[in-house]
Amino acid sequence: MSNDPFPPNPYSPNPHGSAGYQGPGNATNAADAVSAPAISLIVVSLICILCLLIALGVDAFLVFSGMADRLQENNAGFSKETQIKVRVIGSLVLIAINSFILFTAIRMKSLRSYPLALTGAILAAIPCISPCYFIGIPFGIWATIVLMRPEVKQAFR
Repeated sequence: MSNDPFPPNPYSPNPHGSAGYQGPGNATNAADAVSAPAISLIVVSLICILCLLIALGVDAFLVFSGMADRLQENNAGFSKETQIKVRVIGSLVLIAINSFILFTAIRMKSLRSYPLALTGAILAAIPCISPCYFIGIPFGIWATIVLMRPEVKQAFR
């Protein structure tokens, strides 16, 4: 038994025993740090795009089946056609935004395009950008925090 008054912390990283560890700020550590938030943003973006495509399919079904004519008008007095057009345009805009977030998350995972990765993470954290915003907000904040670390910024260069 050792007489050391301060035994080593079993939870601290061991630079001598860890395979692949090369010190703080290296690309391996940064890749590990951004991996989980990037994968989370990829999954959330794909879920959002899928939901929006389903919504577009439902709207197309309503228009082409004639069921849109049987829907009640809302209190604002907009026609059924106008309501569906607004939903379709909104869905297309949200698909474009979520496709951008997906693209930036893929770039983040490969440690490329830091400004794009940060923009995508911030967009994911903005409420009402997608139908999955309640999931996207925490992952967007998490990705933004990870991307703001100096060692992660340096790894993108």
